[in-house]
Amino acid sequence: PVDPRAGAQRGKVQRPGRHPLTCPPCSSAYDSRLRQKVAVKKLSRPFQSLIHARRTYRELRLLKHVKHENVIGLLDVFTPATSIEDFSEVYLVTTLMGADLNNIVKCQALSDEHVQFLVYQLLRGLKYIHSAGIIHRVGAVRLRVRSAGFRPPLTPRPPRRT
Repeated sequence: PVDPRAGAQRGKVQRPGRHPLTCPPCSSAYDSRLRQKVAVKKLSRPFQSLIHARRTYRELRLLKHVKHENVIGLLDVFTPATSIEDFSEVYLVTTLMGADLNNIVKCQALSDEHVQFLVYQLLRGLKYIHSAGIIHRVGAVRLRVRSAGFRPPLTPRPPRRT
């Protein structure tokens, strides 16, 4: 695993302008092993109770096995702890998304084609996780939506003759 303090075998996750261990619960970082910016989610005290331990295990298991272009997947997991006594936090490394859907909808006017493309991608991701037997809770759903700048061109269909 990546150790942000020691730059262990798989590369060092660096957070510009921050001490590696003082990042907010979810922040961006550069993973030198993957040579890309990633999202890092901090799970503080993931094993403080049986309920927290089950949630942590469930999240790790689901993220590890989810592999679809429209669903966030797990790239890496690490802890800065060097002993079981110090083991109090876990960091999940996932693909970094440029923006979240809430910000996209609030900050710009969307054409009908853009809305159609976003809904299509959301439904693809939902179909995948539901077909895998995963039911998501209401709240932050971690689905990947491709940037509109990279979408295939939408061409209008010719009118149908009946």
